[in-house]
Amino acid sequence: MKQILFLLLLPCFIFAQRQGEVLSDTIYFGTIVNECGDTVYALTQTVELRGGRKFTNSEPVGFDENNPCSGVKIRDTASLVNFYANPLIDFGRQQAQKSKDFIFQTRSIRSFGVINTALINFRYPGIYATVEKLFADSLVGAYTLVRPGVANLPVTVVKTALGAVRIRLSGSSFLPLLVYSDGFVTVRNIAGTGNDVDLYQIEPGRWISLLRNYQLVKKVNQIVKATAK
Repeated sequence: MKQILFLLLLPCFIFAQRQGEVLSDTIYFGTIVNECGDTVYALTQTVELRGGRKFTNSEPVGFDENNPCSGVKIRDTASLVNFYANPLIDFGRQQAQKSKDFIFQTRSIRSFGVINTALINFRYPGIYATVEKLFADSLVGAYTLVRPGVANLPVTVVKTALGAVRIRLSGSSFLPLLVYSDGFVTVRNIAGTGNDVDLYQIEPGRWISLLRNYQLVKKVNQIVKATAK
């Protein structure tokens, strides 16, 4: 049987259900006879994780637990290919929609900024300060700052007496943070060039830029799950 290496993270596969770093992921197509006696295509996946763990999962393509006769029958090549091509099309359309959010992100942020200024001018609390206060405590802690072209730097996220969140590099050197939520922040002047970088929390304690060249990673024993009230 021909083996095909895949990089796509399809949710039905077992490696999405296992914990650990994936060292290799191999899948291949074969055939199997279902409960109704039909020969159908089957997909087998073998995942090897760090530490010598290996898991194998095999099931008919198009398997339905409520239908014992389910599966794409052998020689129905069009149905086999479309079973994976259609989700790819859906994925592409979803990515296009997501890209719009990022393309016009600055416009949305500008709108929030206008509201923030208007509230402050009206002598009400600004929305940025309000959101920052909600999540400041969960952000505080020791981190590693990853930047392109330089060594990783141990840093500390601190909260000032006024409740503002800052990244302390060393001594009295700080990088201001603009907190939009518990999943999105902007680091001001992150490279010392006046440029700002947006970071997104992709898992507890790990913040990363869209280009993946900047990361802010919290020490594991200091990760706290924030709850907005």
